[in-house]
Amino acid sequence: MTLPINLIITEGSTVAVNEEQLHPSGISLSQNYPNPFNPETRFAFSLPYSGDVSIKIYDILGNEISTLIDKFLSAGTHYVTWNTNTKVTGIYFARLKSPFGIEVKKIVLEK
Repeated sequence: MTLPINLIITEGSTVAVNEEQLHPSGISLSQNYPNPFNPETRFAFSLPYSGDVSIKIYDILGNEISTLIDKFLSAGTHYVTWNTNTKVTGIYFARLKSPFGIEVKKIVLEK
């Protein structure tokens, strides 16, 4: 992931960096790839700052069926893989939760 950085250059070699743009503006959970998938899929997610993060998988009825991650992570982009060898074909939802917000993605398992 590439983030833009604003530089302010003035006479006298003074350089300033806009630190707000060094981090993503909020959390981001990318659509899993591949989707539909079988037997595993991968998620990328970004955090603007360090904090406690969880990614959980829910079935179509809203039942929690798997926890992919539940720990403190540093700011930046991270990846997690879900192996579904014991799950049935269907629609699922991946939910990323952090102190900075919640994002949900619809995912499809085809066997």
